[in-house]
Amino acid sequence: MKIYQIEISNHCNLTCSYCPHPTQQRTRGDMTRETFEKSVELLLRCGQRTAYLHNFGEPLLHPEVVDFVAHCTERGVDASFFTNGVLLSPELLVRLADAGLTHLCVSKHTRGEGDRVAQLIEETGVPVAIRDRFRPQRQQLHSWADQVTPGARILPVHVSEGPGPCLFERQQAAVVLWDGRIGVCCIDVEGQGARGTVDDYLAGDAEYHFAPIPLCGSCSLMRGEEDLS
Repeated sequence: MKIYQIEISNHCNLTCSYCPHPTQQRTRGDMTRETFEKSVELLLRCGQRTAYLHNFGEPLLHPEVVDFVAHCTERGVDASFFTNGVLLSPELLVRLADAGLTHLCVSKHTRGEGDRVAQLIEETGVPVAIRDRFRPQRQQLHSWADQVTPGARILPVHVSEGPGPCLFERQQAAVVLWDGRIGVCCIDVEGQGARGTVDDYLAGDAEYHFAPIPLCGSCSLMRGEEDLS
């Protein structure tokens, strides 16, 4: 089992037309500190040292995001996340860097946001790098496995398409949702494929095995060379 992402919040401050988040029916909330610490423990037991603190939602909306990064650092885990950047201020950036954040990825859903974050990093002088800048390109299209209307199809450029098994099937990967449930897919906005909870796996009461969900029938994502180690 591998932990692909830890969803510390599934709230978002944007309503992008090409994303299924605005029409999400799943209950929205923020991960508790207890659940987060258990999630990091599960990640460590899976032999991993990198944690991505996002899934469906904006991680900077979580009021304890700085403390969560600090906890990862204390446990020897390199924490990072995708952010739209809108909520990032000089003060928050410095606090995140002090907590151990060394890099982040910026989803430039707001025009110029990636450049603004880069300027913030330069002005504050913090040792934080931008690893990726994702800007949706209309020539690369998909519909999040039919979770958004065809007229709004846009493919995140960092996600590869193709035949064969996806990352989640190849590596028995999973996502920890904000409420502690274990999801089988990173684009399953409704959590329909949730299988057990963090507590179940930590206690040894469950053994994770990937199994397709209805969403898989219309999905061709994550079929490149992505790897979790």
